[in-house]
Amino acid sequence: MSELRDQLQNEMSTEADQIKNYVLHITKRAASHRETLQEKYDEKLDKIKDVCAQYFSKYEKHLMNQQEIVKGLEKRQEDWINTLIKPQELNQARLFSIDTRIKEADILRTEDN
Repeated sequence: MSELRDQLQNEMSTEADQIKNYVLHITKRAASHRETLQEKYDEKLDKIKDVCAQYFSKYEKHLMNQQEIVKGLEKRQEDWINTLIKPQELNQARLFSIDTRIKEADILRTEDN
């Protein structure tokens, strides 16, 4: 009977060791797979970061270029105003001044008569 008990204990011990080894093997495979997935995730995340950085760099350059274009257009508009509109306003002011003087002179003449 003790032989049978010893034999059963040995078989149970052997099976327990096999199960233990199987669990350790599966755990190591799962950890290895997790590490592989993490590395792939990190690589893809780095690529996404690079793509975003390049996009925003190009976008910033485009905005700077557009800003320069707008500044150039504003300068051209200001030059156009100074060249065409302000002289006309000045001429109109002169005409108004002359017209006012003529009217005042006419009023003074009519009062003198």
